[in-house]
Amino acid sequence: MPSVERRRAGRYPLQLPIEITRIGRVPSAAVGVTQNISSRGVQFSSDLPFATGKTIEFKVKIQPGNGSEVVLYGAGNVVRVEVDPSGRCVVAATVERFEFLRAGAEASWEERAGNRPRPRGRRARSFRKSLVRRRKPPA
Repeated sequence: MPSVERRRAGRYPLQLPIEITRIGRVPSAAVGVTQNISSRGVQFSSDLPFATGKTIEFKVKIQPGNGSEVVLYGAGNVVRVEVDPSGRCVVAATVERFEFLRAGAEASWEERAGNRPRPRGRRARSFRKSLVRRRKPPA
């Protein structure tokens, strides 16, 4: 029986360098290589282990044919982690928000940490819940 493609966005097999930041109590950075990317998800490999359900931010530098560099900034949640035969982690993550900027405007994304574009609707509610740690009220 042929498999049915259930993805809402087509994936593009691109091997590009990616810088990933794990968001949490102790943020940590890693580098890797994308395996495929779409407007709703990214798959990459890295030497650093990742945990399912954790929030990440990433940066991918894209070199178009005209020589100018474009940087893709994004954030999302890790949905799957596997280990390949070479021992590297292969991570699949959703893309909850993203922005393309020309090289040199990188500080703009980092300076506007509180003003980044947010997803809307149902995805926005689930994304906000994933970013906010729920505290139990004192008993």
